[in-house]
Amino acid sequence: EKATNVESMKSSHEHAVNELKKQHIVEQAAQKKSFEAKLTEVKNHHEDEMRKSREVHKRELQEQMDLLKSSLTDKLDLKLMSKMNETNARHHKELAALKDKHESVVKNLIDS
Repeated sequence: EKATNVESMKSSHEHAVNELKKQHIVEQAAQKKSFEAKLTEVKNHHEDEMRKSREVHKRELQEQMDLLKSSLTDKLDLKLMSKMNETNARHHKELAALKDKHESVVKNLIDS
């Protein structure tokens, strides 16, 4: 009878150990699934934040490029206007000199 009791206790103990092992495996699988879900959520959030950050940086760079182009255009416009003014002034001087020369030639023709 003692041997039967010992066998029964041993069997009961093995069954309890097997049940605990099964429960542990189920809990580990649930924890793994939960961890993977959280990891995916964090990864997606990170990717979303990175995408938003890239969009902001891209927009800011575009704004800076636009400002730079505008500034360069303004400077080029100022340079162009300055160059045009210089050219006009030179042309006026050259035309005035030609007019004076022409008048001098005409006067010399009339006088001679």
